[in-house]
Amino acid sequence: TANDPNAVFVGIFKSPMQKLTSLFATGKIGTDASFSNQVNPLIKMQTIGDYTLGTVETLMVAYAGTWAAASSASNSPLGWGAKIFSVDVGAVVKDVLGALAPMFYFVMFALLAIGFSLAVFLPAVPFLFWMVGIFNWVV
Repeated sequence: TANDPNAVFVGIFKSPMQKLTSLFATGKIGTDASFSNQVNPLIKMQTIGDYTLGTVETLMVAYAGTWAAASSASNSPLGWGAKIFSVDVGAVVKDVLGALAPMFYFVMFALLAIGFSLAVFLPAVPFLFWMVGIFNWVV
């Protein structure tokens, strides 16, 4: 309604976010059991973390590849000719990538931390608890 300002944001974000979280929660990713229609939640979170880490790796390679392609285009004979007649496209692309670099690296670091915590740290927690318990028993 018009009286509730939060209703605008709920109306915009409700459907896409519910679909996205429903996809993560009900999608059969990871190893599903052959005798039931369920997936171990820990394995599902580990799989989501693996996908997140893979996405970060792909985006970092694409960013570095785009920077390298722009640099080689600027420093090639074709780039030298473009500088004479028009704008150096490689330099423009490098400037845009340089301007977006802080935000890009911040998002990549956040995704890397989320992916690492889901894919590596979370599955290691039971092992760490058992090792600490065994160490305390020995000491």
